[in-house]
Amino acid sequence: MSMPSQEKASVLIVGGGIAGLSAADTLIKSEMFDILLLEATERLGGRILTSYVEGRSLELGANWIHGEDNMLYNFARDHQLLQVIRNTNASLKDCRDTKDYKGIMTNKDTQADSKHILPYSGDDFFFTESGKVLDSDTVQQLLIILDSAEKKFVELSQTASVTYQRKGHSESHHFSCNEQLGMNEAHYRSNLKKDLKECFLEELRKSDISNVITKEEWLSVFEWNSKYQCVELACTDLSEVSLRSFANEVSNFRTSPVNFNDNGFQGVIDAMVKCIPSNLLKCNTPVVRIKWKKSCFSEGFKCKNSDAKQPIDGKKSEEFTYVGKEQYVKYGKEKSMNAEKKEFVDVTKHKFLGARKDDSVNVGKAIHVICKNGTKYFADHVIITCSLGYLKKHSQTLFMPQLPCKQLHAIENLGFGTVNKVFLKFKSPFWKSQADFSGFQFLWDVSENCDDECEETELKFGNVSRDQRNSHCLFDVEGSWFRYIKGFDTIGGFPCILVGWISGAAAEYMETLSEQFVGKVCIELLSKFLKDTQITDLEWVKCTRWKSSPYILGSYSYASVDVCGNEYDQLAEPIPNVQNPMMMFAGEHIHPEFYSTAHGAMETGKTQANRLIQYYKEN
Repeated sequence: MSMPSQEKASVLIVGGGIAGLSAADTLIKSEMFDILLLEATERLGGRILTSYVEGRSLELGANWIHGEDNMLYNFARDHQLLQVIRNTNASLKDCRDTKDYKGIMTNKDTQADSKHILPYSGDDFFFTESGKVLDSDTVQQLLIILDSAEKKFVELSQTASVTYQRKGHSESHHFSCNEQLGMNEAHYRSNLKKDLKECFLEELRKSDISNVITKEEWLSVFEWNSKYQCVELACTDLSEVSLRSFANEVSNFRTSPVNFNDNGFQGVIDAMVKCIPSNLLKCNTPVVRIKWKKSCFSEGFKCKNSDAKQPIDGKKSEEFTYVGKEQYVKYGKEKSMNAEKKEFVDVTKHKFLGARKDDSVNVGKAIHVICKNGTKYFADHVIITCSLGYLKKHSQTLFMPQLPCKQLHAIENLGFGTVNKVFLKFKSPFWKSQADFSGFQFLWDVSENCDDECEETELKFGNVSRDQRNSHCLFDVEGSWFRYIKGFDTIGGFPCILVGWISGAAAEYMETLSEQFVGKVCIELLSKFLKDTQITDLEWVKCTRWKSSPYILGSYSYASVDVCGNEYDQLAEPIPNVQNPMMMFAGEHIHPEFYSTAHGAMETGKTQANRLIQYYKEN
C-alpha cells in the first residue's frame, strides 16, 4: 500500500502512557505522518503517577529506571531529570527510595553502579515474629547465598533444557534461550519454588553459616525473599511464574536502578509531552471499538461476539473526525475548505460538521475508531498501547472483527499482575535517621512441615485450570493478605514516611479495604514485630489501587506458566501482517526482554513507530 508523495498517512495512537507518547514523538519527528493520540483518562502518563508531598515527589506508580543502558535513561539524563546512587551495595529498595541531592552524575561516575545487586542492604533490620532482630551480617550472607543459588538454579535449568534438546531434536536446529527455557517449562510449572529451595539448601550446606542459623530462620528468610520476588514479578506465588520470567528477573533486572530528582517520574512525562503539539493529544476520550477491515464497514456486517450494529452507550453518533491525507484538517488554521463536501470546517473542534455514515470520504481509511462519547475517527493505521490488563478484559469486544488467534492467544497466556504500595505518614519518626537505616523487614514464622505444605500448594497450582489460578481460589486472601507486606522501607526526602509493597491477590484484596483499616493493620504489624518500640501517631495513610483503575486493571506483565515461548513476538506483529500494518500493539507487555519496565514500554512505542516509517520508505 504505497502513498503518493504529496500525501501523509494518518496514524491514531490509543493510550497516552509512555509507549504512546514515545510512538507519537517518533512519528512527528519523521514529518511523514498526521497523528492523533487518544487517552481514556484525564491525564497522560498511564502507570507513571507522581504525587507531590511537601514539595517532593512520591511515586504512586512506576518508581525507577532499570539500569542505564536504555533509551529512557538517556532521555532522562539529557533532560537533567536524574539522580543516581553512588553506593555499589545499594539495594533495589535503597535506590528507588533514596535521593542523592549532590546533583546529576556523569556516565563515568555511574559506571561502577551498573553491577549485579541484591534485594536488600546491610541497613535493613530483619525482625522475627517473636521480636528478635537477626544479625545483619548473617542475613546478608544468607541472602548472598540465596542470590548465588538462584543464578545457579537458572543455569542448571538451561543446561537441562539443552540436554533435552539434544535428545529429542535435530542437532542442526538452533534454539534461542527462551525456547530452551520453554522446553523445561512442564517441570517448572509446578515445582519452581520447591526446586529453588532445594538449590538454596544445597548451597547453604556448603557454607559456614549453616552452623549458626536455624532451619526456621533460613526458611523465614527464604519466604521473605519469595515475597520480594513476587513484588518484582507482580504475582501472588512463584508457582504462577514461568521459569523464563524468573530467569529474566535474575539475569536482567538486578542492575542498579536509577532514581529521579524532585520532578519525579512525572518529569519524564512532562518532557515528552512538550515535544508533542497539545492539539494532537486528546484526554478523556476512551475508545470502545476499533474496526480494522473494510468488510466491517458495510451496514450489514456483524462480527462474532460483537454488537457492531448497536449504538455506543445508547447514543447515535453524528460527528466524525477525519485524520490524514486530504481529509485531515491542518492545525493552526481557523477555517479550511473541504473540497469534496464544499463546506467550511470548524477546525477549532476538528470536526467535519454534518458528516454522516454514508459519506464516501471515509472509504479509503483502513481503521475506524469509535469513542465512548460517540465520536468516530478514521485513519490508515492505529498503534494500541492499552495495558495488557485492559486487553485481557476487553479484547473480545474492542476489536471488530476479533483479533487473529495468535494475538488473542498471546493476550490470554501472558500474565498481568498487581503491585500496590502503602504509604504511612507518622507525626514523627520512631526509627533512626535515613543515613543509618533503610527499613524494617518482616520474617514470618514458617512451620516445620513447610516443605510438604509448599509442595502441596504448588502441585495444586500446577494442576488447576487457568481460570482457577487467575481467581486465586487457593489463596486465603481475606485471612492473610497482610502477610504479603514484606516490610516497610524509608523514603529519601521524607523523614516521617514509610512505604510497604504488596503483590498479587493480596494487593487486589487490599483495594477493597478502607485506607483507615489498612493503616490500622499496618500499625498492628509494626507493633507485632517491633515489640519494644513505641510507634508514634499515624497522621495519614495512602494506598494505591491499580487493579481498580478501569483503564489499566493491574500493574505490569510477566511470563506466566502458560507462555509457550513466542507470545511477545506474536503480540508485536502488525495486523493483519507486515505487508499491511493496519494495527500494531506497543507497551511493556510486548517487549520480549524488558517487559514490566518503563523503558521496555518506551522502546516498543518507538520500535512500532519506526516500523511504520520504514514501511513507507520502502513503499
